Amino acid sequence: MRFGFRAFYLLFLAQVPQILLEEAIKNGTGANCNIICTQPRRIAATSVAARVAVERNEPLQKSIGYQVRFDAKLPIAGGSVTYCTTGILLQQLRNSADEALDGITHLVIDEVHERDILIDFLLIILKRVMYDRMERGLPEVKVVLMSATMDTELFANYFQYKNADGKHVPCPNLSVPGRTFPVKEVYLDEIQDTLQSTYSPHQLSSLREEDTRLYLGVEHSISRDVSRVPSRVPSRAASARGDMEDDAVDATINWKQEIKLGSDGQAIVSSEKEDALVPIGLIALTVAHITRISDDGAILVFLPGLEEIQAVDEVLRTQTPLGVDFRDESKFKLSMLHSSIPNQNEVFEDVPEGCRKVILSTNIAETSVTIPDVKYVVDSGKLREKQYEQARRITQLVCTWISKSNSKQRAGRAGRVQNGNYYALFSKSRFDSLRGTGLPEMLRSDLQEICLDIKAQGFKDSVAQFLSEAIEPPSRNAIEASLTQLRLLGALTEDEGLTSLGRVLATM
Repeated sequence: MRFGFRAFYLLFLAQVPQILLEEAIKNGTGANCNIICTQPRRIAATSVAARVAVERNEPLQKSIGYQVRFDAKLPIAGGSVTYCTTGILLQQLRNSADEALDGITHLVIDEVHERDILIDFLLIILKRVMYDRMERGLPEVKVVLMSATMDTELFANYFQYKNADGKHVPCPNLSVPGRTFPVKEVYLDEIQDTLQSTYSPHQLSSLREEDTRLYLGVEHSISRDVSRVPSRVPSRAASARGDMEDDAVDATINWKQEIKLGSDGQAIVSSEKEDALVPIGLIALTVAHITRISDDGAILVFLPGLEEIQAVDEVLRTQTPLGVDFRDESKFKLSMLHSSIPNQNEVFEDVPEGCRKVILSTNIAETSVTIPDVKYVVDSGKLREKQYEQARRITQLVCTWISKSNSKQRAGRAGRVQNGNYYALFSKSRFDSLRGTGLPEMLRSDLQEICLDIKAQGFKDSVAQFLSEAIEPPSRNAIEASLTQLRLLGALTEDEGLTSLGRVLATM
């Protein structure tokens, strides 16, 4: 292949860089093989680097290292793998691509399905840089895109290249069957039936907690709320782009409601208030039930944010659900996994025999971060994400439902080293109504914020040109409208330079 892209979509992030390095060593080119592997979060970059170093029976900073913000343990050049965050690589390529890629043979971009702003920006820069290096005859850098759940066709077409006949050919892709252990999936109806047939009403008093009671009522009525989707309902990406273009249409939409498409062409209209319900009592009872019917295996609980993590932690420690005393440190180790909580590495530490981990986490544990002894996953089905409401021109961090791909990723956490169990605290009807994949951040964010971010990061191109090269670009009309508004606010000059006000707004 003449163009310098080799895109393989693989499942085992810790092994792929090692496989590439070992293959080079066998071919006698190991000293020239230097690999950069990106992770969306710093805990993933540092923990995976530490694990790979252990697997290779060597200390960090020999052939394996990492670089995250304010912390770097780089390996010795000449046959190495460096794990870093997406933002670190983006900054290096933006500042000096030639210097950043000097001696680098492979770039492994992991978890590309997450499609946050940094990943989309990185893909734009990578595509530019690789074309530029090819035109100047510089050494090829192989790019590997990895994810367990991704739209393969979308990425393959984005990185298409010209073959010897001058025809555009989609980038090669490889699907590797997973080797995870079987995971038994249990949904809300079965969970609730099991609890009610096993325990007394007094033991299940937490189900009468207000949010739990309201939540259960919504889930039980979901099938009656399903209605036929109008034939004009657009696709997710098209809908998002349309929202940016047509303020008049958006103004007529009830901002408290959201249409969610189901796999069968049906939809459920759910309110923002209902989406924000998290059944703390049900979650605590489910965790307690698992400890009563099993003797080993860590329990990983997915929650939307820190507030819910702390609420579940408090219930477990103070209310002894189902008579289980989670304060007994000889039997249980409760940990919270959130980006704002220090000492996150304790979730990877071994516990004494007879002691079980209960890990309360956001979606930070959904990808990249692997806790080997997890055997049970309890999924609230919620996450927090930034969404822009065009009608009110407000950006909110909202609690919302996950996608089917999120659910698949979360369930997979339980089957890493042994058979696992996935407790989905939502109905099967709810699961069927979920989106297939999440909406990219670029298509659910305020374009004005994105425009400011592009200029703040120092990209020299016009905003319209830069965004037009995105894998799923916003409409040009929406971009121009956002730029006009920023100029009227005094955040941008006529030639798209950042003003003092613009620099302040870009940091907010």
